[in-house]
Amino acid sequence: MIKKPVICFGELIIDFVAGEKGKSLAEVRLFRKNPGGAPANVAVGLHFHHIPVLLWSKVGKDSFGQFLKAQIKEIGLPVDGISEDPLHPTKLAFVGIREDGDRYFEFHNLNSAEQYIKPADLDMKQLENASVFHFGGVALLGEVTARTTFQLLPIARKSGCLVSFDPNIRLDLCKNSRQVLARIQQVIRFVDILKMTPPERAMRSLPPY
Repeated sequence: MIKKPVICFGELIIDFVAGEKGKSLAEVRLFRKNPGGAPANVAVGLHFHHIPVLLWSKVGKDSFGQFLKAQIKEIGLPVDGISEDPLHPTKLAFVGIREDGDRYFEFHNLNSAEQYIKPADLDMKQLENASVFHFGGVALLGEVTARTTFQLLPIARKSGCLVSFDPNIRLDLCKNSRQVLARIQQVIRFVDILKMTPPERAMRSLPPY
C-alpha cells in the first residue's frame, strides 16, 4: 500500500473528442469536452485505484481552466498544485476517432499555460515527501517548464522518489525536435521507469492525411 503520494507533473488540457467515428475533424460537428493530458490521466487513474496522488500543472485563467479545476476537484483530487496563468491560455486538443477506434489529435493554443510552470508555482515540500515523481515529455517542449523539470528531477532523486517518465513525443508540437530529443536524453539518467511507445503507434497519433 502506497502511503506517500505520487506526484504527476505536466499538462492538464481539454480534449474535445469527436462524436463521430471515421470522419475528419473538418467534417465532425459534435465534440464532447473532457479533461485530458497524459500526466493528468495518470493522476486520475491512480486516484481511482485509491493511491494518494498530487497533480502539479498549470491552466489558463479562462473558462477552460475553470472547467478543468472543477472536474479535478469533483472527483476528489486536490487542486492546490494546479496554478492559473493570466497570460497564457489552457491548451485544447481536438481528438478524431478513426473507423477502428484509434485516435488522432489536433492541438490548439500551443503557447499554453502548461508550458510556463515555474518552481514558485509548486510546493517543494510535497516533492520531498512523495514516493513517486511521474512526468511526461510534453513538459520538455516549453522553455520554462523544461527548466523547472530539470530542477525537480535532482530533488526527486535526492528525496528517494521513484522517477517515472512517459516521453509521449508529439511530433506535431515539436518546434525543434533535435532539442527535445536532447532534453529527453538528459532526463533519462534520472529515470527509474520509462514508458515505451512503438514507433508505429506514435505515428498513428497524427492526422490521417
